[in-house]
Amino acid sequence: MKKFFILLIALSYLVICNASHINEISNFEYSHKVMDHDMYLGSVLKYENRLFINNQYKIEELQILEDGAVEPILMYETKLNNSKSDFIDENRYYSIRRNELGSHRLLIFDISSSPMNLLSEIGLPYNGPYSVSHIITDNYIYFTDYQIEGSHRFNKETMEIDGFLTGLYGGSTSFQGMPIILFHHYQDGNFINVSFRFYNELQDDIELFDFEDFNDEIFLGAPNQILSMIIKNNKLFLLGRMVLYVYDLSDIENIELIAFIDERETIIDNYFTGVDIYENIIYTSTATGIIMIYELTEDEVINILNYFNELAFGSYENNLVFSSPYLYYTIGTMLEIFNVSDIDHPIQYYGRNNLTSVYYITEEDFYMASYNLQSGTVDFFSAFNEESYMFSIEKELLNNPTSFICNFCINEDLLCFYHRPPENEFYVIDVYQITDNNLNYLYQISTNYIVPSSVYTKDNLLFIQNDINEIKVYNIDDDPEYITSFFGKILDSSGIESDYLIYKDNNHLCFRELDNIEEIAYSIQILASEQGYSNIINDEFVSFLNSGTMQDRFSVYNYDLFNELMSLTDTYYGKGLNTFKGFLTDNCQNQDYSIYYNIHNGEINEIGQQYEQKYVGRAFIYPELHKMVQYAYSGIHVYDIEYTVSSSDQVVEYERDTYVYPNPVNGG
Repeated sequence: MKKFFILLIALSYLVICNASHINEISNFEYSHKVMDHDMYLGSVLKYENRLFINNQYKIEELQILEDGAVEPILMYETKLNNSKSDFIDENRYYSIRRNELGSHRLLIFDISSSPMNLLSEIGLPYNGPYSVSHIITDNYIYFTDYQIEGSHRFNKETMEIDGFLTGLYGGSTSFQGMPIILFHHYQDGNFINVSFRFYNELQDDIELFDFEDFNDEIFLGAPNQILSMIIKNNKLFLLGRMVLYVYDLSDIENIELIAFIDERETIIDNYFTGVDIYENIIYTSTATGIIMIYELTEDEVINILNYFNELAFGSYENNLVFSSPYLYYTIGTMLEIFNVSDIDHPIQYYGRNNLTSVYYITEEDFYMASYNLQSGTVDFFSAFNEESYMFSIEKELLNNPTSFICNFCINEDLLCFYHRPPENEFYVIDVYQITDNNLNYLYQISTNYIVPSSVYTKDNLLFIQNDINEIKVYNIDDDPEYITSFFGKILDSSGIESDYLIYKDNNHLCFRELDNIEEIAYSIQILASEQGYSNIINDEFVSFLNSGTMQDRFSVYNYDLFNELMSLTDTYYGKGLNTFKGFLTDNCQNQDYSIYYNIHNGEINEIGQQYEQKYVGRAFIYPELHKMVQYAYSGIHVYDIEYTVSSSDQVVEYERDTYVYPNPVNGG
């Protein structure tokens, strides 16, 4: 070894200087879920000691505990957001879901063991505007199609559509393989009566159904508009606009009407959605959230209780099931559980509605706040903490939780919580110190706002954006003070570090330095065609999202606003187009894939795709953390990501402990 040979012994490693110059995202691996979003607009069904509830964007299997409460077992996510019909046959759970384009998918789960197992997912040829009815036999399920006056035949064994039965259509259900068909009778174009017919057991080898070959027809009178038919415990329930018929099917040769409930004069413009019966008590629910309970006596049906639920949201059917002594009832925003001995006080609220949740994004984290009706608190979560749950603030609910009444922002170790106290007319901002996920109240800032507003923070400044695009600025140091206000709409910073507050005021982008916030540093005129929602992409580019009737256009411009780089058109209203940390993501609902783009050096290049089973609203890539956050309609999800970068974005660094031989070095 030569005297002047220098041997450097070091452990070197590759450092990504600018991770936004990613060439390709090579892997997406699911990490964890931060929190759920729930919108229960489907049925709630019971099988043994489990519940199956149809969420708008997922199906959930829940365990019923000894005290009547529930806990989750399994969640199956789906992009198909409109449940048309759900039912259980033997040990299988079937869910028919319809997307915005009108097509239907049939999901089949094996529920003989827990957790449930997805057996198959097929496309149904059914494509109509009506709700899906079904008739069950030993070997087949028939899905009636109004438009082509017949039924598509589903083979239970092969789990495929293998035939069509002409003539079997209309609102339908079945009992022990016998079709029950609902008829609306008209004369001279006028609706005069409604009836339902009982037929013989359906034979699977026939190709033409004879409507006139029925055993019995029962007329209900007019104008009793029946909206759904439900069979439970050998009882047929016909649910309509505040009318309810209950028939006993125990003796099929002698079908008996055991109850008729007529609330048309009591409750206007409403209809029954759910029903169950236990012993001599009938439990019902309505579309506007009323639980009505009736007792059957020898001579009459007596209304013994009405519970008016102000939390109900949306319309749905088959949303109530009884399991002695508990009542399970979906109200749209959540699942409520009652002990029938005290119907006014639910023992559990299950679910978190995305309409009662807000998020705040910083350069290093993704924060969520959601109202917890069970505990009466606003719960805060972090996407990247070891434990997602951070802390809670007690908050009395002022109105229906379908509209969230709070907002927040986080500045390092400060939480600014924007809300309206019960005794106040105006909103206030409570400022807390965050120490090891504990809150220490510091002070309160009063406002004159009577409607919810957005809050942002940069450095030591707090910005409040109200509904008329007025921006108020406060200093939130130890001695908080109001600084100034001006009109405009703050741009989403998209995770980009900036010394400016950038906002849109009429036809200008305006820039104010954070250390001189009272003056406009400069402004740029906006093209008349680009008045949509705007985002900062990085220090060179800005984007505009312009909403159209059937599509949205996403455009990327240099800051001079006259050099358009690229436009993307989303055929589903552009709900999933956004930018963050220099990346553009497209999470269109009707696409099977989320698509990710890199915006760099005046070009937009696709850098990755991911298949999506769920409906993703927004995606946020954190390259420094090798993480991606998905804001999905089912909840907040975190992924670990791997990627490659261009060689020009890589440098080799060495550890400080470097050994040199010989020592001292001769000759330099």
